[in-house]
Amino acid sequence: MVAERAAGVHLLIAESFERIYRQNADNVGPLTSTDFGSVERIARGEAIELDELLQGRDALAAAIVRAVGQPGDRRCERDRR
Repeated sequence: MVAERAAGVHLLIAESFERIYRQNADNVGPLTSTDFGSVERIARGEAIELDELLQGRDALAAAIVRAVGQPGDRRCERDRR
């Protein structure tokens, strides 16, 4: 997670994530997604809502991500670490 944060990465998109990697990302960033359709949307400049990124995630993981904040949000704890 340190390398991703240092590089300014806010979202990782992959076919799958190991459980422990995704849990760590939930706690300290970056956000993760397995939706490759997001790549084209981002390329078009379209914003992707946090709720979309959390679809299919368990309630606890979603609550942690929401509590920690979104990267770039001035209230985001992830940006202060």
